[in-house]
Amino acid sequence: MSESPRDGVQSWTESMSARDRIRAVAETLRELRSVNWISEQADAAWSTTNEELQDLVDQGQLRRVDAGETTRYQPDYTRLLFEEIRTLIEENTREELRNELAAITQETEEWRSTYDVVRAELEAQIERLGDDQFATFANETLVELEERYAVTTPIEARVQELTNRYYRGLEVLQVLDEPMTVDELAAELELDTDEVRDRIAYLTEFDRVSQDGETVSPTE
Repeated sequence: MSESPRDGVQSWTESMSARDRIRAVAETLRELRSVNWISEQADAAWSTTNEELQDLVDQGQLRRVDAGETTRYQPDYTRLLFEEIRTLIEENTREELRNELAAITQETEEWRSTYDVVRAELEAQIERLGDDQFATFANETLVELEERYAVTTPIEARVQELTNRYYRGLEVLQVLDEPMTVDELAAELELDTDEVRDRIAYLTEFDRVSQDGETVSPTE
């Protein structure tokens, strides 16, 4: 008799603790995910998931991205890169690493010009649309490309940067129902004023807000 999906769930929950399941899910993240999503995937309580994710952030294994009232998590790609480098050093000889590096360098040079064009076109499209939200759509496409075909591109970091800027600006817009001063926004968002000013500058660039002295207002 074949194993039912429910049997698989029971095996998953019986063989691993809730915290181990949460970590297992977190280690496979390829895009920003909420506590609710991770909790559901790990079949763990929300409170336990939230605590474990915060521990992973403190340990440098995850990054926390706040977007309005929703908190999302993604891997710390810098840390993953260094871990991968360490593994390569431990599992390969110096000559093997030299040969691999030479092959990667050649491939990178071949692809560089192509992706420089793609990146320039991406930023041109964002400029034409006048809205960084375009980057979030591009980010979703790149994530799907990686998940379905294991293909990564040099523009992912730039797209992720633009996506994070969009969400940080969105967080300001969600509390800006009426004109507020920079200090009031900083207190409401629990951020320092320099960070708030940076977000306001971004929103002003895309005509999302207007600023008169220290007062910021949403555009109509």
